[in-house]
Amino acid sequence: MIPKPEPPFILHLGPDPTESALLSAELAAESLPARVTHASTESELRAVLAANHVSVVVADLPLPWAEATRQLADLQRARPELSVVFRSGSTGSRTVAEPIPQTARAVREALEHPGGLPASQSELVERFVSSQETLLRLGRRDLWEFDDVIADIVRSASELLDVKRVSLWELDPESSKLVCDLVYDRERGLHRADGELELGPQYVAALEAATFVAADDAQHDPRTSELTPDYLGKHGITSMLDAPVRQEGHIVGVLCHEHIGPVRRWTLLEQCNAAALADIVARAFEVRARRRLERRLRESEKFEVIGRLAGRLAHDFNNLLTVILGNAQLGLQRHPTESVEREGLEQIIGASEVASDLIRQLLAYSRREVIKPEIVDIHGLMKSLLPMLERLVGLDVHVTCDLGMGPMYVLIDPTQFQQVVLNLAANAREAMPAGGALTITMANEPANAAALRQGKGMRVRLSVVDTGRGIAPEILPHIFDSFFTTKDKNVGAGLGLASVAEIVRRAGGDVLVKSHVGRGSTFEILLPSQATSMLAIEPPGGAAQSEPTVRKPGSLTIILVEPDVKLRRAWTSDLTGGGFGVLEANGVVEALEWLARGSHVDAVVSGFQLQRMDGVALIRHLRDFMPQLPALLIADAARRGQIDLAALRETGPTELIAGPPAPRVLVEALGRLHARV
Repeated sequence: MIPKPEPPFILHLGPDPTESALLSAELAAESLPARVTHASTESELRAVLAANHVSVVVADLPLPWAEATRQLADLQRARPELSVVFRSGSTGSRTVAEPIPQTARAVREALEHPGGLPASQSELVERFVSSQETLLRLGRRDLWEFDDVIADIVRSASELLDVKRVSLWELDPESSKLVCDLVYDRERGLHRADGELELGPQYVAALEAATFVAADDAQHDPRTSELTPDYLGKHGITSMLDAPVRQEGHIVGVLCHEHIGPVRRWTLLEQCNAAALADIVARAFEVRARRRLERRLRESEKFEVIGRLAGRLAHDFNNLLTVILGNAQLGLQRHPTESVEREGLEQIIGASEVASDLIRQLLAYSRREVIKPEIVDIHGLMKSLLPMLERLVGLDVHVTCDLGMGPMYVLIDPTQFQQVVLNLAANAREAMPAGGALTITMANEPANAAALRQGKGMRVRLSVVDTGRGIAPEILPHIFDSFFTTKDKNVGAGLGLASVAEIVRRAGGDVLVKSHVGRGSTFEILLPSQATSMLAIEPPGGAAQSEPTVRKPGSLTIILVEPDVKLRRAWTSDLTGGGFGVLEANGVVEALEWLARGSHVDAVVSGFQLQRMDGVALIRHLRDFMPQLPALLIADAARRGQIDLAALRETGPTELIAGPPAPRVLVEALGRLHARV
């Protein structure tokens, strides 16, 4: 009787022992009974090899420990007849229910031809070892150096897959296009590109459905043929192996391996390598996103310091400005229109208003100022800005404007919109030290398909184009970072473009920038249009509603409470100039003394910061003696958020205005207050 042959001994290398049981069942289902043992560590591998004569090695990719590739290569060289079968897939995904058991077929072939394919097996193992070493090296890199890592990945991908070109693309969520980040070309080396690719539905579906898209005949493959006219044919690409880069399950980019020459068939190992490289790119993207968040955190800490400092300085600084403005405007009324003194006073007023805007910008950027967005026609606002803008850029810069057809309604703080325009114009001027051209265009823009998919409707586009030096590609990603500047530390603070980006973001818009070194830059501001909102509230015929009637002050008497003597005198001058009688008080005691003397009082005007109590407490105290006493409270931006205006209005008519108020604002606020009495 012929003894029954011993079943072959199969060594299974993989991280999960349960996979060995599935492998044994799969082989048995194909009439290949075998003894399958599992090894997931170096010590287990040595023990199995010492105790058994292994017929075939089945290795799951990736291998379970770092040195497994080298040890497997050494084993194959020592025993050339030993066959190695590689499997690729997620743990638990291989079962005996597979319609085509590829592993069993490969094992059968290896058992029937022991040592029959030593050369090809050796070549495969060597290639696998090389690829694993490359992937291991890239995986161990410090991913914090994003630009260096990405450059290393695309260069290594070209060598690993033996392709002439490798390109990395990121998905632009605004346009739903792929934007090229980096290209490695064996002839040109590493370079950045400005290309964009429209995503066709077949290509998107293929990327969504797999970890790679292996298009052997890329120009005719239905999944990739949409790219032929604009990209594949242009660069002579015949075969393409694309691996999507995913973050949290969503595609954020694509790593493209591009073959130029005869149509090429991509091997399983090449496909696995492409997917592994894309995973490393995804990790690099995640690290970059984390670095950006950490940088924002550091910036927010800087902002907090700036905000505290600005809050302490703003009150005193604004009080000084109020005194300067009040006295200058008072002097303006006393000088004829053509006098030299009047011209000097007008310059003082203009400089003071600029200083007030500067402190407001600092407060807004440090998030301590209450922003007042309103629906405004920026078309008309832009027209009023043009004279100032032309003076800002100087005579050697030619300004061309095409503001299109108005109106253009958006929801934004008007002063902040002006800040955006002037910051962009100032940046353009600095980019053209020898002069040049500045072109500003505006237009109402209908929503495109990409915008509609993201729930965005009609927008207003503002474009600012200069012919200056342009921005280097390595600098471009950082221009909106706070405190980033290429200027001398004594010249630039790095807040101009950062404030532009923040203002536009708050308004629900986007900032786009394109630049070429030596050819200038284009900044585009996209803001959500409020045209439909204006149609809903605008009266028939488009006629503007008339301003509410404000009662003239007449001979109303005001108690003015402010401990700062200079500021109190400036406000007194403003109020008396507006026709009010004024009773000055430096605090609550003097205010109560006026009431005790039986003085007739129609209202109280108070600053917020007093000596013994704040302005809110003062108003409540005075109303204990004079119920429903009309009150006007003046508070700077840092204090206004602390005031419960609704609660104050429950005890009497109350108005709240920002300080320091211009004389006209102060008088008009009192007029509105008494119109309600």
